[in-house]
Amino acid sequence: MTQKAIICQGLKGGIGKTTFSLLLAKELSKTHTVAYIDLDVSSSSFSQFSGQIFEENSMQVVENKIQPFMWKHKNDANAIEVISTSMLVGSKKSVVGEQMTQFIDDILNHSQITSEYIILDAPAGLGNIYRTATKNLFNRNIHLGDIILSIPAQKNALEKILEYTTRHSKVLGVVTNFSEFGCPNCGNNYNIFGKEIAQDLCRKYNIEYIGSVPISLDFNEKTNGGILPKETPYDFLPVIQKTISTILNSQPHKKKKISTSKVRNLIQQNVAKVLVDLFVASNQQLDIPELYKDFPLENSVKMHILDENFKKINTMHLELNSTAIEIKNNKAKSTFELFLSFRTLARIIVGRWKSDDGIEYDYSALDAWRNRDIELIGEGSTTKMVNFFNKLLSDDVLFSVLRQKAGILKGWI
Repeated sequence: MTQKAIICQGLKGGIGKTTFSLLLAKELSKTHTVAYIDLDVSSSSFSQFSGQIFEENSMQVVENKIQPFMWKHKNDANAIEVISTSMLVGSKKSVVGEQMTQFIDDILNHSQITSEYIILDAPAGLGNIYRTATKNLFNRNIHLGDIILSIPAQKNALEKILEYTTRHSKVLGVVTNFSEFGCPNCGNNYNIFGKEIAQDLCRKYNIEYIGSVPISLDFNEKTNGGILPKETPYDFLPVIQKTISTILNSQPHKKKKISTSKVRNLIQQNVAKVLVDLFVASNQQLDIPELYKDFPLENSVKMHILDENFKKINTMHLELNSTAIEIKNNKAKSTFELFLSFRTLARIIVGRWKSDDGIEYDYSALDAWRNRDIELIGEGSTTKMVNFFNKLLSDDVLFSVLRQKAGILKGWI
């Protein structure tokens, strides 16, 4: 049986993501086998919304496989396989630090989940947990895509998450929660937070708008301390059913892959040509004394170029002095280290990013850092190195490199 996974995510907390995820799992379980994984390891919500309390170390492991908890809520006909952090540390504690991503890898790689569909309730934001889960699902070719939850007033937050997710994953659709208020006295609906914000952004990014869920006093009255009601509330049902239809009609999203040996050979052939041209152009186009005055780097910068599997294949040592940016050899120490793939470098120079669907986006060094395509190491690296590379990769420099190496670079965006 081919498993299929869906991530429910949003950029902010408190938008009803867990409520929606659990209701989606409950409805889908009426016709298919379903697993629910609570990825919010720092603030697990499964116990709160299900009423299921776990003691510390209640997670069962059989033959090195984590056994899911079989959850039946109220009078559900079918059980849902559940894995939650609460099963490991108890319902009142959390997992923090480096343990978070390790735990996510463990539950995704070493769980005895047998269900056809896996719904992952992601924590707010696009941090290490979300990226670890997405990478894992892509590697197993089971990721259908993301359902993004938002609220009407979150235009900027929603656009940020759509921009990132359409590049790095796949968006199945957007749901707006708390979309309007239905007055129980007069029966009128009021769009107190604005209207059609999510719809407009979905049109901009060519994404399905699944629907909206109003603020419901009836739903609040039916919950008992946050615990879900026995049946899916009427206000949620149309959106849940449409989401299920979208899921059932989707296939796992597969990223394009190039063989490792081919990638390494291509990069090794091209990286030196591109980097040498880049720094020749920098010395010709930039005001080096002024740049040095702003960024007096006493030691060199190590630029590590990676292949498509993020393995290091080339390291170049750069030194900025008062007259030039120089390429040094065998310099052991550096003030900063910069890690990026050759594809990221090509995208920065071309100024464009092409998705697997062929859609192109603007792209800059700052975009690369924001999207975590660049890793910086060094004291004050965030401000100093982002600003340094923004100046280093100025329009004049990039135009000069692109004019000479367009044939190499445009094939990598």
